[in-house]
Amino acid sequence: MSAIAETLASLARATLGEGASIANGKDVLRLVETLGEQRNRPDVRAFAEFCRLFLRAYENCNYDMRRNGEAWLLQRLAPFQPQVVFDVGANVGDWSILAAGLLPRSTIHAFEVVPLTHAQLAARVGALGPRIVANAFGLADKDGTIDIHVMADDSTLSSLVALHEGQRTTMACPVRTGDDYMKAAGIERIDLLKIDVEGGEHLVLMGLAPALSERRIDVIQFEYGRANILTKFLLRDYHEALEDLGYRVGKLYPDRVDFRQYRLEHEDFIGPNFVAVRADRNDILGALAVS
Repeated sequence: MSAIAETLASLARATLGEGASIANGKDVLRLVETLGEQRNRPDVRAFAEFCRLFLRAYENCNYDMRRNGEAWLLQRLAPFQPQVVFDVGANVGDWSILAAGLLPRSTIHAFEVVPLTHAQLAARVGALGPRIVANAFGLADKDGTIDIHVMADDSTLSSLVALHEGQRTTMACPVRTGDDYMKAAGIERIDLLKIDVEGGEHLVLMGLAPALSERRIDVIQFEYGRANILTKFLLRDYHEALEDLGYRVGKLYPDRVDFRQYRLEHEDFIGPNFVAVRADRNDILGALAVS
């Protein structure tokens, strides 16, 4: 018996009596229901909190790029020799620098909408020369400006929605559509589009509508989480929009992408990252679906 099974069996005996066991799903359900009825017990409340934390960890609520699957994804894509990579929401350049190292033939077009954060980005990636193009604007569904809630203590939390507590200021920041940028830069195709803009991911996709509809973007990594509660653009909307355009969508885990049909229980706002791949790129789909 595994350590986890022994723990469950011990918990069943302590809750249901010495003769209790965990032999099948009905036994587990009985144990769970009994514990739920005893929610005022301090040990039950502590166990419930443990379960919540475990579920979030099990569903990969992890923002460490080297552990949550983001580095793994780059390594899996490396054999396909991506050349044009977009890092939308580059912040101070951690992902861009990682991608430049793992995808040696690529040019990374990094976009950072907050001026002060962009200055830090430009300073960090300057040594890499033309490998990383640090753009002082964001991508959205229009050319112009967009109001961003800039967080004083953590630049990674700056967002178009008031999601996080703490000291913040609202700033009108410059944006362009990805379609206009591609035309101006003479870019025909994007091999990898990574989007992490704290709630505005769908706006970035809207601004790239022509390239998406013509399947000139092979792989998309986008963030999904609590910000989507406020933007009201749900995981279901991503599935419907991207699948209609000929993409398959899956959740990114540390060692695989779980390509799957959308179900209501997937709308958990845990995130953090999902991946969309052109449905006709069976070579890439095969490399990502199997660890």
